[in-house]
Amino acid sequence: MPRKPKRAHRAALTRLLRSTGLAHVPEEAPLVELCRSLADEMDNGGGSRTYTAYLSALKDLRRVLNASSSRAPVSSPDPAPPREVEVAEVEDETPTAQVNDLAAFRKEQGIG
Repeated sequence: MPRKPKRAHRAALTRLLRSTGLAHVPEEAPLVELCRSLADEMDNGGGSRTYTAYLSALKDLRRVLNASSSRAPVSSPDPAPPREVEVAEVEDETPTAQVNDLAAFRKEQGIG
């Protein structure tokens, strides 16, 4: 009686797709299907070309996941209430002479 081939790669890929939710991202559907196909080939004794293509596809998956985690969410489900800002009261609103105001300096010094 022939034994069924192990499905270790397909099972690991399925766990990854479920935990990250990547299986439900329409933009990544082609990459997900490619990874599934390559995982099946690996489980059925894929050769060195399959191995290389599978590793490359997994790197692409990681790149997609890293890019999506670094992006800020478009909208948060529970926005924080606006904070109240205290406004400092201004005691004296008379303008002060600037440090490099030559006319004010001459007037203070009594210079013509």
